[in-house]
Amino acid sequence: MSDNIQRISWTHKLATATTNLPSETIEELQVFLIELKRKDDLKSILTIIQKAIPYHIIVVLKYDIEILISTAAKHINPNDKDSAVIDFTVNTSWMPLENHPFQVNLNRSIDWVFVDFCGQLLGRTNHYKNYAEFVEKESEIQTLEIKIKQLEKQMKRERQFNRKVALNVELNHLKKEIQSFINS
Repeated sequence: MSDNIQRISWTHKLATATTNLPSETIEELQVFLIELKRKDDLKSILTIIQKAIPYHIIVVLKYDIEILISTAAKHINPNDKDSAVIDFTVNTSWMPLENHPFQVNLNRSIDWVFVDFCGQLLGRTNHYKNYAEFVEKESEIQTLEIKIKQLEKQMKRERQFNRKVALNVELNHLKKEIQSFINS
C-alpha cells in the first residue's frame, strides 16, 4: 500500500473553531490530499484511512492531472474510541483536476456541509433534515444498489425466459424503491 503513495497532505480542518458553524453530530471535517505514484489498490488505502481516523474525512486522491474524491459516513467504534465504523462510502470516478464541479459550501452547520458535499458527489440535492436521516436513507439506497447489481448479474446468467422475467420484475421493483428513497 505505501508503495502507491507519494505524499499525504492535511489541507483543511472544518470545525466550529475554524468556521464559526455549529456542530450537531460531526465535530470536525478533515480534508486530505493524497498524491499517488499509481492508481492501484485504492479501496484498501481509503478503508484504512477512514477506519483509522475517527473524524469525517474528505480524501482527494491525485494521480498526475486526475483526481478522485472519496468520503465516508461513519461513527465512532463503541469498542475503540480511536477508530471508526464505516456506514457507507461515496466515491467519484477519476476526473480532470482542473474541471471538477465539487465545492465545500460553508453553510448552516458542519453536519450540513458534509451532507451537502456528499449530495454533490452522489448527484443528489440535500433534502435531509439531519445527519442521522442522511446516513439511514443513503445506507438503504446503497444496499438496494448492491441488490440491483446482483440481480443484473443473475439475469445475465439466467437461461430460462420465465425466470428472467421474474428477475426483471424484482429488479424494476428495487429501482422504484430507490427512486422513492431519493425523492422522499
